[in-house]
Amino acid sequence: MPKSLSEMLPQAAVLSRLQGAAVAVCALAAFPIQAAFQVSNLANSNAGSWAFTSATPDSYLANSFTTDGSDYVLTGATLGLGNSGTSQTTFQASIWSDAGSSPDTLLLTFDNTPTLDGGETFQDVAFFSDDGFTLAANSTYYLALHAIAGSLLSWGYTTDSSVQAPGGWGIGFSQSDTTMRSTNGGSSWSSIPASSLSAHRFGISTAVPVPNVMLPGLFGLGLTLLMRRRRRC
Repeated sequence: MPKSLSEMLPQAAVLSRLQGAAVAVCALAAFPIQAAFQVSNLANSNAGSWAFTSATPDSYLANSFTTDGSDYVLTGATLGLGNSGTSQTTFQASIWSDAGSSPDTLLLTFDNTPTLDGGETFQDVAFFSDDGFTLAANSTYYLALHAIAGSLLSWGYTTDSSVQAPGGWGIGFSQSDTTMRSTNGGSSWSSIPASSLSAHRFGISTAVPVPNVMLPGLFGLGLTLLMRRRRRC
């Protein structure tokens, strides 16, 4: 027996809502809703800075960090930077693999290149990445910084070894093999001489996925109920 328009409208409305829910579920499953620091020492006091006397693309500073037992999608990094020179400086940050006690291979260059005017005091400067780079579990990486234009490259450091981290993440803290520099574009690295234990000031941000384990199941349940209703009509 053909259905009347009044009988068909409620089913159409339900189907439309379920289709909308399907789109929302797919969107939530595909994209993270927020990013958060997995490790940071930016809350520690700034004890000084390391800088090169001239800013050239071949001059790098770097500091190691380690991940916990899970894989994470890197979204960005925040560095405590200043400009002790007189002219504007443009910075670029990158992620490198670990050769055992120094950076090895360039893995990722962050998308943006922030700029600080001459004489600007230290501040938290954010770098971001949109390419979905995965940080592997239980691994060591190096966060590197160099100036691509301008005057002095100044990256703050702390003599406080504490970090803010929700798990087993860490930031390299040493006199030798965790705070590194290169004057030849990363072809070779040496430790930064320091009179005391220290580390660069920075934080590493990763994607926090939506807890959507139950959403596909709820959508499937809705489809099942709709099909049962149609069979009864």
